[in-house]
Amino acid sequence: MNKTLFSATCLITLTVFMLTCCTQKTNIVVPAPTITATDTKPTQPFVKVSTPFASITKVGIDGATLVYVMSGEFIMGTDNGYIYLQDKSVEEPAHLVYLDAFWINQTEVTNSQYAQCVAAQICNSPTRDHTAAREHYFSEAVFGNYPVVNITWHDAVAYCKWAGGRLPTEAEWEKAARGTDQRLYPWGNEAPNDELLNYNFTWGGKTTQGETVEVGSYPKGASPYGAYDMAGNVEEWVGDWYGDAYYQVSPLQNPLGPDSGKYKVMRGGGFIDNDRLVRSINRNWDYPESSFYSYGFRCVQSE
Repeated sequence: MNKTLFSATCLITLTVFMLTCCTQKTNIVVPAPTITATDTKPTQPFVKVSTPFASITKVGIDGATLVYVMSGEFIMGTDNGYIYLQDKSVEEPAHLVYLDAFWINQTEVTNSQYAQCVAAQICNSPTRDHTAAREHYFSEAVFGNYPVVNITWHDAVAYCKWAGGRLPTEAEWEKAARGTDQRLYPWGNEAPNDELLNYNFTWGGKTTQGETVEVGSYPKGASPYGAYDMAGNVEEWVGDWYGDAYYQVSPLQNPLGPDSGKYKVMRGGGFIDNDRLVRSINRNWDYPESSFYSYGFRCVQSE
């Protein structure tokens, strides 16, 4: 074979080989994309606050620390409420509520804070100085950082106005207590115990405290927004009139409760109350002129 023929043969062979390789299909494996939480839309129209986070705080003119509750929607009430009245529950139904942002006292108003308002001749003194087990309470400096009690609804309104705020609405109180994940208690769904709150005093039987304790004594029981004692210690007045069927007609945005009524709503349960009564969905009520040694309050400020 001469050199010319050999060169031509090699060239043809090389050309055929290259054409064959280029026309073969290559199977490229493309890995599936990793989907993160930021790639998906939330299944709920609101942000769930499921665990405590670093609270945003400020200090009021009365020296009280307030925590910030962001604007947005949450589910108020429940579809599985406790039956109170003639086979119906005042805790039902679960319903969507939108609230503007607000600030709420981190603790219940204390004796020393309330004393400032009395000294300013704006607030009345508590209706009595003694409590269940203490002959003197409001007047004793040792109880200065304990929640003020024996307070009527009108007294609470006067104090909050003096302090630059107001009583929370029932909806504001519930959101501050349980966040947006429909938990039963401020700390979650774990059953109450003596490390989480001051509660479950029973007359003539075994007691946990049997009286109020210093505010903020149960940090493990804090709400998602960092508010303390939203369950137990003292029951808390809120701004709304009580209506047992109000949840059925409650507006979506910033509900204020019925226009009128006989009773005012109380929330949170106190040291005398059991597991059921300290749930964040529990509703209690009394005459606005009433006072008791387990009745207290906290204030809010609009953003």
